[in-house]
Order: sequence, then C-alpha cells, then structure tokens
Amino acid sequence: MIEGEPLLRFKGQLQLEHLKKLNLYRYHMRRKGSALFFLIFFSLFFLYMHYVMEFSVLVTILIMLGGIVIGVIVGFSLLNRALTKEYVRDPAAHSEFIYTVTESGIEMESDRIRHFLGWEEFSAVFEYADMFILTVTPIKVNAIPKAFFNSTEEVEEFRRITNRKIPKNSRFEQKKGLF
Repeated sequence: MIEGEPLLRFKGQLQLEHLKKLNLYRYHMRRKGSALFFLIFFSLFFLYMHYVMEFSVLVTILIMLGGIVIGVIVGFSLLNRALTKEYVRDPAAHSEFIYTVTESGIEMESDRIRHFLGWEEFSAVFEYADMFILTVTPIKVNAIPKAFFNSTEEVEEFRRITNRKIPKNSRFEQKKGLF
C-alpha cells in the first residue's frame, strides 16, 4: 500500500500515559468552546444563587469555586478510568506500530492492523513538547509521540514534511505542552 519511497520510518507502542496526555491536549485544543460554555453556565448559576437564593456574593463565589474544583477532579478521574478500561480491553492498543512516511501519506502497520492515510485526509497537525497530533476529524486523531523517532533530526524532518503536506487551510500549531 505504500506509494513512493519512504521518507521516514520509525516505530513505537502507544502507552496508557500517551493516551491520557492526548486527551488532555485534545481538551486543550477545544478550550475556547469549553470556556464559553462554563462562562455562560456559571454566570447563570451566579445570578440564580445571588438573586433567587439570596446568598451573598462571597458565599456564591465560594460555592462556584468549590463546584469547579470538584467538577474538574471528578471529570478527569472518570475520564482516566474510562480510558484505562478501554486501553486494557483493546488488543490493538498494545501493539507496536511501524510508521512509514512517504510523499503520499503515512502508513501505520502492526501485527494486527495495516492502515494508510493520505496527506489530504488530515485537517490539522499540532505539535506539543512530547508528541504530534494529526487530526483527521475533531474526533479521529493520530498521536505520534516524539519518543518514537530515532533522533531529533527525524523529528525535525517529520515537522517539515507535515508542514509541507498538510493542506494550507489547516493550522500548524507548535505548543509547549501542558506539563
């Protein structure tokens, strides 16, 4: 299925920690919509608590802050638990993949799966301190940890290839990472 001469070849196995970071990064990418939702929700909650329930401003703010902290802790705990269960259940998640980068796309191959994605299928690429995230749709993404590459030169070459090959209407964003 590989079309053309391989430009890069590297391999690696996604670990549970990679998937957890991927989820954090995906949340980070969508933070504008989430921030708007929380701003509207907590504004309405504030108005309700202050004017209808007649709590003081300080008590209302403390209740809101407590709710935010508890919500974030519970949300991330449930997400991590679901991710861990999914990772354990999915045999393909435990496979080592060989990635072959060509002029026409990326082939991902393991002992169970062989999949090719052409460059035109990607809508965006995001680079973090420890991984690249190649986006096909807002839900379908491919994470490639930088640890999979054999050298920093290969990381640089992959960056140049993706910057050149991903369609121009997409964004190439280099992020420092959350950690």
